[in-house]
Amino acid sequence: MKTNFVVLVVFLFAGHAHAHEGHGIPGALPPAPHGGVVQEAEHKENASHDEKGEVELFFEAVFKGKEITVYPLTFPKDSTASFVGLPAKKDLSGVTLKVELPRAKKMESLTTTVTEDAIKASFDSKNANRFIVHVFAKHANEEKVAKIQIEKN
Repeated sequence: MKTNFVVLVVFLFAGHAHAHEGHGIPGALPPAPHGGVVQEAEHKENASHDEKGEVELFFEAVFKGKEITVYPLTFPKDSTASFVGLPAKKDLSGVTLKVELPRAKKMESLTTTVTEDAIKASFDSKNANRFIVHVFAKHANEEKVAKIQIEKN
């Protein structure tokens, strides 16, 4: 009887989650469309924003060879089953990429190129197995940031 009650309560309240909650839970996001690592963009500290009608912004980072490619993504209207790409050149401004090398305890700014669908930058990982890509961009007049950890294979 207790189990049925708990299941009923969970079911009733499951639909009341806010739009920005739960994305950090493993398996909560759909697969990355380009095979990279996806992270939700957050509002820059101390930035004012209005969450009503806000488009959720995600960044997917792909590291191949000596190049980092970051794809801006969002959900299609009324669905969270898959991502759709945002036009980087049209929808983003003030784009900056930095790479953090945790073991070396240093941060490196990258020279970026913004294409129609992505942000690209050359990067020599200097034999680091893990690094963090920091993405800074302005989207819909709001400053957004994301940290994406890359683990080399």
